[in-house]
Amino acid sequence: MSKMKTNAIFHLKHQNHFLTVLLFAGTVSSGLKLHPDGAHLVYPVGCTIVVEKVANKKQEFLTGHTNTVSCLALSKSGDFIASGQVTYMGFKVTAPFLITYKLM
Repeated sequence: MSKMKTNAIFHLKHQNHFLTVLLFAGTVSSGLKLHPDGAHLVYPVGCTIVVEKVANKKQEFLTGHTNTVSCLALSKSGDFIASGQVTYMGFKVTAPFLITYKLM
């Protein structure tokens, strides 16, 4: 488990199933992105990427990382999100440390 500060507080329905993000702390540099459509925010929370519709606050969660997301990029078209996670020197990487998501 990462020793980095948690980026948000969650309401939990069941273990590891998020209902909503309540607070975004912004600990990832340039981690809060406005989607080119102007209707969505994209930001990392722990080992998850949140895509939030601004108008109704509906959130979708992109998963796959096993450690804290440390960087986030959004393509100019808004079709792709790339994210990287924290790794530690000397440890074998067993999960993807860089993930690209295709948005629909």
